[in-house]
Amino acid sequence: MLRSVARKTALAGELRSSVSHLGQAELNSSSFTSRDVDILEKLLSEEVRIIGRGFRNEATEIGKRQAIGDDCDRKGGGMGYSNVHTQHIPSLESENLYRHVASPKTVSVIGLEVGAGTKALADLVESRLKLGRFPLILGGDHSIGIGSLAGILRARPNTGVIWVDAHADLNTPSSSDSGNMHGMPLAFMMKELVPDRSVIPGFEWLEKGTSPPRLSPDSLVYVGLRDIDKAERQFIRKLGIKTFTMYDIDHLGIGRVMDLALEHLLKHDFDRPIHLSYDIDAVDPMHAPATGTAVRGGLTWREAHFVAEHVVQSGALASAEIVEVNAELSDGRGASATVELGHQLVNALLGEAML
Repeated sequence: MLRSVARKTALAGELRSSVSHLGQAELNSSSFTSRDVDILEKLLSEEVRIIGRGFRNEATEIGKRQAIGDDCDRKGGGMGYSNVHTQHIPSLESENLYRHVASPKTVSVIGLEVGAGTKALADLVESRLKLGRFPLILGGDHSIGIGSLAGILRARPNTGVIWVDAHADLNTPSSSDSGNMHGMPLAFMMKELVPDRSVIPGFEWLEKGTSPPRLSPDSLVYVGLRDIDKAERQFIRKLGIKTFTMYDIDHLGIGRVMDLALEHLLKHDFDRPIHLSYDIDAVDPMHAPATGTAVRGGLTWREAHFVAEHVVQSGALASAEIVEVNAELSDGRGASATVELGHQLVNALLGEAML
């Protein structure tokens, strides 16, 4: 235990040191002109608000979310942001139950805890977006997507979503073999898959109000899929969800894939806001091993950066989240590499460019 705490402390110091160089870089912040930034250790916004939210044993961490948030507080002015705020949403006491859910039935057991946490996130994200802020959410496992998407869609129902992930996260409570809720966030947002969320304990709040948050299948684009469950494959085909697997990236190149992804979402409304949900396991474990469900054959280091950079350059990015970075799931070198990548992706989302 002491060894683990010492390693965490050393890693946090390492991150603070590495992030300190950010202020020396010339950043391209044209896409965020006059924005405030909310860094909700779960969220980014026009004031950038970084919101941190954890599930799964103080959850997956962007290499000490607080270190990143603190650094953005210090460096935000140099990035062209008028205000940078960091806010941490405490993790739930019972989240250790969440790590290895053995049965779909267990969803009803943990739903109250996860439901409460995601509701808190949804309310915060919605409020920040309505203030014109740009939310960047730092997770946490991908179940936080239930909260971030709900808040985003309540504030801006026409938002398009780019979901960068090795997995589809499209299982329903009944189709999931594992019962892991981090494999369900998109299903929770689609009426075609989970028509009545009020029957799921803890998620009754998703059906309240005159216009409950929903994501239409044609408002979603997948990038980087390579580990898809049988039921998810059927859902993707049935609903016609735009999907770019790793095969497509190998075949077309990441530049063409991202052009097509943006074209799909913006073709009818060039001013449409885009939410980028980025699971670090989309990246090959050679570069990002410290994550819970690593799958070989993922994005290269440069492809990973290009995804974030290209969406920022489009001028359409209105919110983002990075999830599933967990320094506890690799050795020191692997943890540092994954955390460093998480840092660099955050920098890219804040407008850092090569030139």
